[in-house]
Amino acid sequence: MMNSLNFRRYVVLAAAAILYHSNFAYCQTKPLSERSEETGLLLRDQVTRMLIQESSGDRAHDYVKQLAMWDRSGEHYRDAAKWVETKAKDFGLQQVKIEMFPTENTWIVKRGVLRATYPYAFNITSFDDLPMSVAINSGSIDTTAQLVDVGGGSREEDYTNKDVKGKIVLATENPSAVARIAIDKKGAIGVVSSYSVPYWDATNRLPGDFPDQVGWTGIRANNAKAFAFAISDRKRGELKSVIERKDSVLLHVSLETTKEPDSLRVVTGIIPGERFPNEEIIVTAHLDHYKPGANDNASGSAVVLEMIRTLNYLIETKQIARPLRTIRFLWIPEFSGSTAWVNRHLPDASKKRILNLNLDMLGANLQEVNSEFSIDYTPGANAHFVNALSESILEFINKYNNTRYPKRKDYQIISVNGTHNPAKATMKKNSRGSDSQVFNDYGIAGIGFLTWPDDNYHSSQDRPEYVDPTQLHRVCFGGLAMITTVAYADDSNLNALLGLTYMYGQRRLADDEKNAITLASRATTNSQSGYLSRAIVSAGFNRERKALETCQQLTQGNVSVLIKKYVVALDQKEQLLLKTLKTLAPLATSSDELEVGEFKKYATKVPQRVKGKELMNYYEVREGMMKNNAAAITALEKEVTTMMTILRERETDELRIYDFYNAMACYADGKRNLIEIRNAIYAEYESLFTLSSLETLFKSFENGGGMIFRKDVAK
Repeated sequence: MMNSLNFRRYVVLAAAAILYHSNFAYCQTKPLSERSEETGLLLRDQVTRMLIQESSGDRAHDYVKQLAMWDRSGEHYRDAAKWVETKAKDFGLQQVKIEMFPTENTWIVKRGVLRATYPYAFNITSFDDLPMSVAINSGSIDTTAQLVDVGGGSREEDYTNKDVKGKIVLATENPSAVARIAIDKKGAIGVVSSYSVPYWDATNRLPGDFPDQVGWTGIRANNAKAFAFAISDRKRGELKSVIERKDSVLLHVSLETTKEPDSLRVVTGIIPGERFPNEEIIVTAHLDHYKPGANDNASGSAVVLEMIRTLNYLIETKQIARPLRTIRFLWIPEFSGSTAWVNRHLPDASKKRILNLNLDMLGANLQEVNSEFSIDYTPGANAHFVNALSESILEFINKYNNTRYPKRKDYQIISVNGTHNPAKATMKKNSRGSDSQVFNDYGIAGIGFLTWPDDNYHSSQDRPEYVDPTQLHRVCFGGLAMITTVAYADDSNLNALLGLTYMYGQRRLADDEKNAITLASRATTNSQSGYLSRAIVSAGFNRERKALETCQQLTQGNVSVLIKKYVVALDQKEQLLLKTLKTLAPLATSSDELEVGEFKKYATKVPQRVKGKELMNYYEVREGMMKNNAAAITALEKEVTTMMTILRERETDELRIYDFYNAMACYADGKRNLIEIRNAIYAEYESLFTLSSLETLFKSFENGGGMIFRKDVAK
């Protein structure tokens, strides 16, 4: 028999053998390596090929077609959520459930019909035929009334010599804007409108460009019975023609709507991490919206399902190991769902959230709908290594997919039923308008995949036939490449990730340098231009230093020495460039001189979000501040309006400046003072905001309990 000493030796050797074989097996299937010479990615080339060849844009397109069958803006959202829950389980996602969040009543349409009764009897539209034709929040009514053409309908002059009391108005503008005059002031009972282009899309299409589109809209009015129907521009033209020929048109409206208690539903599930299960990558896609809503956002919801199917298949067939970190997937109601989930879960200190990947409107047939495929950088307030990772993925996609018939077929990403459109994907400055902004506002780096603009956006023509399986496939690969890199990275990959972050950071810094030198060259007697040119440079280098530091999120040890060598290289480059700028702008006042006197007080004001209230927004705190200091709020909002006008004149995309007050509030990280925040905002938007108005913005949050000014800052 084996004695106790030999037995202990046997156990130790057996354990060592098991550990060796386990580590050997993991190394054999670990997806990451040094940066590939062929692809530029941190993935092994064979893993890149597997992710391309196993994922399917055609399967994702099938999911899009299924989701597009439901009106996901109302009660049938729950049907879509249940279907997603079932598919996620079928594809091996674990801990799948529908999480409920109590909310205000949900508006539900029981019946919605609009018919003409005189001089001709014919159907115009109905909720059953096109759910979006009934404007959100319309009330219940059953009546017949005269239709009166009021042109646009949102200005007083549209009603000159027109009696609309007790009648229905025919308009072209936003039903809520029309209702404020027609219903609230003039006594009309409802609106029929051909409005289809929201203001933030007005640079991409104009009303009438697509005469058969019906827009997705809502109505706000004092009258609870007020209603609106959305029709196409062509249909509006027909009705107007009948009015002009016959003088009078009568419409019958039959609407039954209700508001019922409900809950927000968030479908959630995970691929658990083997080694670091409490570290999470969060993938989101909003599931809600109108029918059909194929690109917005059945496409993102479908791609998330296909990513899960692909990754779990590769894991189950042992082609790759299980991830080190947990990957969490969320299908949510846009904004309301992500906000509710974040407020409930992110305060949990036991979990470490690395980043958010948001998939929204990403499957458009680029050539059919006048679109581009892009990934947004994180905002300057939230620098992160994920920017470099995103850029490397897009560079790879472009390299092998910018021609119809590339030589390398193994890296070409096309689907059987998809197009051969060139990818031509780009990185763009951060924009708001989707759920990544919720994570960024909270302080978690969030990036978004997007096809924008889209000629069918928020309209009845957002149908599956305008969604390209090839585009879905490319986005699916891009998402898989990103989450695989982050979920599997460990200390051995840190140097490669730092190198990638530093390299792509240099490209962004080159743009900063160009902007700074352009500004400095104007600084003849204008000291502000010279100062601001240096502010651009300092903000850019601070951004890249922060991005390098975030690489520590993927390590378990002390790696400060490794990071420091890259930071030192940045420091040296920054000093050389600042010296150059001072040479170009010798008359420019130094920052020390500019920040004395009145400016000096702002150097000690360091705003910081209150924990647990990170998502408090400006519109929640505005009224309270108006009571205390209306003059300051008026000055702040006047300055923002002026800034918006300047940026629009420069052709800045509306989504870049959407929700601008809260975009500025993101910079309150408890580290930057008001001068540094002002300079960082200038570097991001190239428009100067006064320190007094910036202080008013942050004091509004302080007054509302969502922010403090740190007391431990040296005077």
